[in-house]
Amino acid sequence: MRLERATAATLDEWLALRLELWPHESEAGLAEQARKLLGRESAAAVFLLRDDVGGAIAMAEATVRRDYVNGCSTSPVAFLEGLYVRPAWRRQGARGGSAAPSKPGAGNAAAANSPRTP
Repeated sequence: MRLERATAATLDEWLALRLELWPHESEAGLAEQARKLLGRESAAAVFLLRDDVGGAIAMAEATVRRDYVNGCSTSPVAFLEGLYVRPAWRRQGARGGSAAPSKPGAGNAAAANSPRTP
């Protein structure tokens, strides 16, 4: 498995994972949010986890939030916006850090449940 940062070139694969995680959201809306996240490089990070043949099997989205975050008394706060692992890959160590980051500074994130971007 290989962890990599999402880019405009991987938008379609990332969007497919977003649609699986948030099926009640519109594809156009999720695509717009994804493009906005890509534009916030200094305050957002998105990672894709790939299997051994290169298929995207998981994603994590994190942002730096300056608004109120439940349970936090300081700001800014790193906030995990979403984490998704395709069902066939769950319980196989994908989230737990079994994949090494492909670039310095890349890392794993934990769970959340909102596609909203500030």
